[in-house]
Amino acid sequence: MAEITDRESLELWLEDKPREWATVIAVRAALRVTPLLATALGPRGGARKAARDIILPVLRGTAAPWVAATWPTRGAEAQ
Repeated sequence: MAEITDRESLELWLEDKPREWATVIAVRAALRVTPLLATALGPRGGARKAARDIILPVLRGTAAPWVAATWPTRGAEAQ
């Protein structure tokens, strides 16, 4: 099994893999952060500032890999 310890080793490992593998890893990484939103926003759902500063960037981060996987020829537009 490959040992992936940083971004560079991940990029080297992905070189000979299909593009979909990178997409799956990106989506899973983004989705792993999503539960942390509850902690960041607090028990009452947080304030508008927290929503703007935390939720929107996380959702954008989860949307970009999905768009790139769904429409591979238009992935650059999502970035």
